[in-house]
Amino acid sequence: MADFGSRVKKLLLDSGQSQKRLAEETGIPQSTLSDIVKEKKLPSIDKARRIAAFLKADLHWLIAGEAAPIQSVAEKKPQYDQQYLADIQRIARQLAPEERELLLKLAEGLLKKKDE
Repeated sequence: MADFGSRVKKLLLDSGQSQKRLAEETGIPQSTLSDIVKEKKLPSIDKARRIAAFLKADLHWLIAGEAAPIQSVAEKKPQYDQQYLADIQRIARQLAPEERELLLKLAEGLLKKKDE
């Protein structure tokens, strides 16, 4: 995962995000992120996934520095599900409690409509 840190640093700069915000949103200690960005440490796969989700980056690219091999939609489904959940969690953390309640009601309404 050489250069993982430099890719994270570039994405942070490009998106105008800070390591502090990345730490808050991912639950990864800021000192650990600093070590990752400085390439003193390699992240676990779980941490790499959380970083990729926050930065909306392709995990394969973040780790390997190259585009992911082409897969069929069926093969990507679990990855998509994880990304959707990460996106929903990221968004929900930024909402006020009453807005989260609306989001939950919307999701429940969609499920009911699907069952009909």
